[in-house]
Amino acid sequence: MDSWFFNQAKDATDCGWRCLYWILTHKKKSNVGYVTFVNWFLALAPLTTGMFVVDMLRLLTYWGIDYQLSFPTKSGTYLIFYPLDATVGHTVVYHNGKLFDPLESKPLKMSIETLQKRIETKFHPVYSSILMTIKLL
Repeated sequence: MDSWFFNQAKDATDCGWRCLYWILTHKKKSNVGYVTFVNWFLALAPLTTGMFVVDMLRLLTYWGIDYQLSFPTKSGTYLIFYPLDATVGHTVVYHNGKLFDPLESKPLKMSIETLQKRIETKFHPVYSSILMTIKLL
């Protein structure tokens, strides 16, 4: 795993872009560096405004990656977005028992149960209906 993915600054807003890029490289859809990838989308201000879930879905479709809304299981690749408040959320990737969280320093081995508890303690309960789990097919 490239070091660009981890140790995102707490006030940075590009976790969705980092997770989308991880998926694209994992699925062999992109072989450019992260900076080049982000520069393709400068008009969307990826480093200052973050990314909407609908934009993630559009880009997955554009790159021909099939997906469905689903609950995570022990195997597979999941893009998970959860709200922190009314305006800000966080995006992580859960892949075959490992959590790839841009705020961490490395992938974390994690059971589904632990993942669920982690998300429940971090997301804002008022906005819990915004929680999105996308399984990549």
